[in-house]
Amino acid sequence: MKKEEEKSMTKKRSSKLLSWLLTLAMVLSLAAGMSITAFAQDNDIIVLYTNDVHCGVDDNIGYAGLALYKKQMQQQTPYVILADAGDAIQGAPIGTLSEGGYLVDIMNQVGYDFAIPGNHEFDYGMNRFLELAGKLDCGYYSSNFVDLRTGNTVFAPYKMFTFGDVKVALVGASTPESFTKSTPSYFQNENGTYVYGFCEDESGESLYAKIQSSVDAARNDGAAYVILVGHLGENGTTERWSSDAVIAHTNGIDAVIDGHSHETVPNKTIANKDGKQIPLTQTGTKLKNIGKLTIKADGTITTELVDKVPAKDTTSSYSVKTGDSLSRIAKSQLGSASRWKEIYDANRDKIRNKNLLYAGMKLTIPGSVRVTEDGKAVDAQTDSYIKSIQAIYQESLKTVLGHTDVDLTDKNLETGERAVRNAETNLGDLTADAYRYELGAEMKKDSCGLYIVKYNSMEYFLDMDEKEGAFCILQTVMGLQGELSQSEFDIMLDVVRSFHKEYNGDWNDGLSYVYSPWYNINESNEFNSKSLERIIKDFFEAWSFACANACLITDTSIWK
Repeated sequence: MKKEEEKSMTKKRSSKLLSWLLTLAMVLSLAAGMSITAFAQDNDIIVLYTNDVHCGVDDNIGYAGLALYKKQMQQQTPYVILADAGDAIQGAPIGTLSEGGYLVDIMNQVGYDFAIPGNHEFDYGMNRFLELAGKLDCGYYSSNFVDLRTGNTVFAPYKMFTFGDVKVALVGASTPESFTKSTPSYFQNENGTYVYGFCEDESGESLYAKIQSSVDAARNDGAAYVILVGHLGENGTTERWSSDAVIAHTNGIDAVIDGHSHETVPNKTIANKDGKQIPLTQTGTKLKNIGKLTIKADGTITTELVDKVPAKDTTSSYSVKTGDSLSRIAKSQLGSASRWKEIYDANRDKIRNKNLLYAGMKLTIPGSVRVTEDGKAVDAQTDSYIKSIQAIYQESLKTVLGHTDVDLTDKNLETGERAVRNAETNLGDLTADAYRYELGAEMKKDSCGLYIVKYNSMEYFLDMDEKEGAFCILQTVMGLQGELSQSEFDIMLDVVRSFHKEYNGDWNDGLSYVYSPWYNINESNEFNSKSLERIIKDFFEAWSFACANACLITDTSIWK
C-alpha cells in the first residue's frame, strides 16, 4: 500500500513538473516572438503558390505539372495547400473564348485551396467575375475589395486552415490599380458612380488599415501564422500600394506571397512596422516557377521557387468500401472508369477475381505521372482534362477571315522586346486605325506641343503632362461611357476585314492600342472570327491605349 502511495505521489510530481515546463516554454516562446502552437506542429506545413498565370495552362511547368507537384508534396506531409495570387483567367484564347470559365474549371481540377482576384480577373465584367467566383471551388478572398454601397468586403478577407493543432490564415489583398488596369466602368453603376472600391487613397493609409484589420481578426481567430497573399507588385506599380509599402506599414504578417509585377523573387525580406524582417516572394509569370513556402516545426518560414517537377510517381492507398468496383474506384481516384485495368494490374497479388472485391481490402492506386514529348512531368489526369478543353476551343479558331502578308506582332521589330502597354505595335495600329475610322477621330500634335483630338467635329486640347486630363480626353474620344451597338460592331468587323488586305505594316502616328491582345493569329498570319471580335471588344472597353507618342511620355505605371 505504501509503495502504491509513493508511485502516486511520484506521478503527481512528474505531472506538475511537466506542466511547469510547458508553461515555461510558452513564456519563453512569447518572449522570443515565436508561435506557441509551434510546439504542437508535427509536420512541415507547405503552401504552394502561383501568380500571374495569364492562361498559360501548359506553358513552362503548366497546370498539369503543378497538379503533379502538389500530389508529390502531399506524400511528404499531409499539410499542403495551393494558393493563387491573381491574374489567372485572362491572357490567351482559352480564357477569352470562355470569358474565364475554362480557367476556373482547370483550377478546380488542379485543386486550388485559395485564390484572390487580380486586376485582370475583372476583364470580362463584374457580373461575369462574380459568376465565376461562385464556380471556383476554393472561392476568392480579398480584405480590401469593398462594395461601397454596403461598406462590406465582397469576399471574406481571409481563410483559416487547420493543420493538427496549428492554424494558418491566408489573407487576400487586391491592387487598387484594378481601376486603371481593367475597365473602370465595371466598377460603376449605370449612372457612372463607383460602387466598388479597393481602399485606395493618396496616402495608402486606407489600404494599410484594411489589411491590418484583417490580419488582427485572423490572429484573434486563433491563427498562429498569417500569410498575406497579395496582387500588389513591386517595381513598376504604384509605390504606396506596393507589397513593400504594405509590409512597412503593418505588423502581424509572417510572410507575403505577391503578384502583379511579374517579378521572379525566390525570397527577400522587408522590414515591417515593428522592424521585423518579413519574407516576400513572387514566382514570375505563366508558371515559369511554382512557389513553395514551408513553415517548419520550429516555426521558421522559408520560401523557394521550383522550376522543374521531377518525374516521381505518386502512388496512394485506397480502402475498398461496400459496393465498390474497379471501375467505380478508377473513376473516383483516377478520373476515368476506363482506367480500372491500371488498378487491377497494380494489385494482382491481392485481387484474385477482378469482379470480386471485399470491404476493407487495401489497394494500391497507381500514380498518374506522365512525361510529355518535350520532357515535362505532368499529372496524367489533369493533362488529359486540359487537352479536352483545348480541343473544344481550338475548333472555334479554325474559321479564317483573311490573311496579311505582314507579321502582326506585339513586339518591337528591331529589338524583339515585348512592346505591350508601353510602346506601339502594328497589330495595335491596325485595330486602332479601324476604330479611328469608324469614330471619325483624329489626333495630331500642334506647334506648341499640345495634342489636338478631333472627335465628332469637336476639338479637344490635351497637355500630355497632365495625366488626368489624358484619361478624360481619351475616355471621351473613344466613347467609353457607352456600349458598342451590334450595328457598330458589324461595321468594325467589316473595316478590319478590309484593312488587313491592304495593311503594309508601317508604324502610324495615330491612336494606338498599346494594350496589345494575346489573341490567335496563326503562323500563316491568318485572322479568325473569334480573335477579331475580341480584339475589337477589348479595344472598345479597355483604357490602356493612347497616342503612340503620348504613351511614352506619360508615367509608365499608369499604363501597365
